[in-house]
Amino acid sequence: MQEEWEYDDQTELFNAAKKTRRIVLLYMLILFCCLLILLGGLWYLISDFFSSACGAADCD
Repeated sequence: MQEEWEYDDQTELFNAAKKTRRIVLLYMLILFCCLLILLGGLWYLISDFFSSACGAADCD
């Protein structure tokens, strides 16, 4: 009887660890996508700024 309880506890801990790992991976994926969007927007703003600065001056 005691062995069954130990097995159930280990299984429960293992399942909880798998769920936690999934949540952490999903959170990291969402953060990575947000970071890509922010970097893309920043790249667009910087390139737009330099193209307008070169449009006013003679940049080759």
